[in-house]
Amino acid sequence: NKVFSELPSQNEEIYERDLIIEADSFLLTRSYKDYVKFSKYRFPFNPRNDLVPDSVVKWNPNSYHAYMLAGDHYLGEKEWQKAIDMYSEGLTKVVATDQERLHMVENLQRAKDKLK
Repeated sequence: NKVFSELPSQNEEIYERDLIIEADSFLLTRSYKDYVKFSKYRFPFNPRNDLVPDSVVKWNPNSYHAYMLAGDHYLGEKEWQKAIDMYSEGLTKVVATDQERLHMVENLQRAKDKLK
């Protein structure tokens, strides 16, 4: 109510010590730090030239996206068995879109075909 009932005479901060919301303790955890490291690879147009597949999976082991990124990396490096392992594990997770699931299925098959 103070914010709307008392208009400041100049550009000043209204500060109520009792109403401060403390920072979430999650921001201090290892999980959050790992998420921040992982998140730079989430968006398709961000460069991935420094991506280390094992690290991406370690940072976000419950996400299909980590395994998809690792699989894509290994496929590009022609490391077929590692790509197969990553795509196979990623497909056991909940995948956000049909397009991403199809991408992993098709690349999994490509890698299997290369091993024959």
